[in-house]
Amino acid sequence: MRHSGISGFLCGAAAIAAAALLGGCHYYYIVKAELQQTNEMFVQPFISRSVMTWNVNAALGTDGVRSVERVAEVLKKADVDVAALQEIDRRTKRAGGKDQLEELERLTGFKSVWCHVGDRDEGEVGMAFLVKDVPAKTSNVDLPGGGKAVVAEYPAFTVGMARFPEKAEDRDAAVTKLAGMVEQIRPFLLVGDWEEEPSSEFLHRLRRSFAVISGFSPTYPADGPVSCVDYVAVSRRHLSRWEHVTREVLDEPVVSDHRPVLVKVR
Repeated sequence: MRHSGISGFLCGAAAIAAAALLGGCHYYYIVKAELQQTNEMFVQPFISRSVMTWNVNAALGTDGVRSVERVAEVLKKADVDVAALQEIDRRTKRAGGKDQLEELERLTGFKSVWCHVGDRDEGEVGMAFLVKDVPAKTSNVDLPGGGKAVVAEYPAFTVGMARFPEKAEDRDAAVTKLAGMVEQIRPFLLVGDWEEEPSSEFLHRLRRSFAVISGFSPTYPADGPVSCVDYVAVSRRHLSRWEHVTREVLDEPVVSDHRPVLVKVR
């Protein structure tokens, strides 16, 4: 009986050990999956990337020449991951009936995300992202007072380009709506030509939710900048992740009436 008890004990211990081993393997893969997810959420946002915002003025330069080819050359030379472009014409008379967005895609090899802002002489005017990597999700957002935003979501960050409405109360409401789109984990980059100086009340209120990381160097007019109206900002709650930032207003005085603003984050 004693030997039988010891034998039963050993068999039971072996069974428990085997179960623990199998269970351990099971939990190992669970932990591994969780760590991988954590890595994607917290480590990936630190990967280097570059973002540009630029009002291209329907490709009309300060020299009076309208050239989509020159816009494309600036984009290719800058080698950006995401270019947020404002005032793009699609088949308008002033653009000679050409689709400037399709031309930019063809000339740069980038993909686009379009946002219709308004109609103009038998065509459309709007803003668009030109991107190297296609976003996981895109959307056009109506803002209060007739404003518009286009949003592109990537695994590690979200970028939104806003055309704010004219009235002050509508602009404030638009910022509130965009701030409500900021997630717990994923940083939200907000970019565009906001037609506001850094000292304006609107910028002061916007910066409560979004921290400007592009600096405040003049961007307009391109042939002799005196005003900063073009910005790249990030959700303030995620600012600590974006400490290593280089910013530059590109020395491009001819291609458009605004100069491009380039931000690189690592």
